[in-house]
Amino acid sequence: MSSPNRQHGGIQQFQGSEELLDFSVNINPYGPSNAMKQVIANCDYSQYPDPNSQKLKQALALRHNSESKHFHVGNGAAEIFWTIASVASRNGPCRAMILEPTFSELTVALTAKQANIKILRSDFQKGFQHDVDDIANALKSTAAELIYICNPNSPTGVYLDGDKVNYLARSFPNCRMILDQAFIHMSPHSADAYLNFPSNLLQVFSFTKDHSIPGIRIGYAKGEASWIKELNSHCPTWNISSMAEAAGLQALEEEDFVSTSYGKIQEDSEFLIKGLKDAGYTFHKGSCPFTLIQVQNGDQAQKRLMQKQIYVRSCRSYQLPNWIRVFPRPAQDTKQLIKQLKELGL
Repeated sequence: MSSPNRQHGGIQQFQGSEELLDFSVNINPYGPSNAMKQVIANCDYSQYPDPNSQKLKQALALRHNSESKHFHVGNGAAEIFWTIASVASRNGPCRAMILEPTFSELTVALTAKQANIKILRSDFQKGFQHDVDDIANALKSTAAELIYICNPNSPTGVYLDGDKVNYLARSFPNCRMILDQAFIHMSPHSADAYLNFPSNLLQVFSFTKDHSIPGIRIGYAKGEASWIKELNSHCPTWNISSMAEAAGLQALEEEDFVSTSYGKIQEDSEFLIKGLKDAGYTFHKGSCPFTLIQVQNGDQAQKRLMQKQIYVRSCRSYQLPNWIRVFPRPAQDTKQLIKQLKELGL
């Protein structure tokens, strides 16, 4: 397959102005919390960080009612996907399946390892839903050793119920399932983060989205102990900083902050949806706040809105060239977005 597009949201890649209204990133616009800012500011970086991140792993074990041996900590979820690709390819190129459209980083990592990748796509006409039987049949026909499911999915927000995930994992015990749950706490399915899954399933989480700390780079994986041991052996000794571990520990103390923020984001999302309906736009919204909007040309819409100090995510890299993705912001910002969409005729 051709090399996948590695485009992501965020204004820094364009050296964008801080005055730009950034709708392109799926992060909490109400963070980071004051407590998080204080923890980061006060971090002691005069000593080497703990190479095993034991404090954070113990705190994660407490949160998940588990043991620290079931957790791997990484420099954001993206680094964890590259570590997964290294483990999966340790004996040569692996057979993998990716449910698309979706987040690209694991696909990029597997491609770099020359994996044999099967793509299973859904589309707008199906509400971007994947049928479980279709997934199962594809796994049978390809004998895939690894499958990636972003759940809730980015960019569509589609969610595959926990019982269906469990069914797939149990039906294919020789296939390792990567369940990307970076957006789980920005959905009504937050409690599913703590479900018990079969040993061939690995959950991947990010602190970035909920706590608005993308520059810190901190995420984690939860899974069977021997798999976690493999991940730990395929990454650098110090793969996260003292600041990142401190931020992760603080994040685990901020359930109230996340739930309060999610309430505000839901209100912002409702305002966005009403505005899109009133303006006559075709759109798609799943179980997460971010929303896909159909336009004439996603790249052109992104470019022309940038000229108006508004940044959205073109979805061309998802093979959705006539869509943009936006994450809801406070009402005054959303008014500007919809005003410009209409005035520019996008």
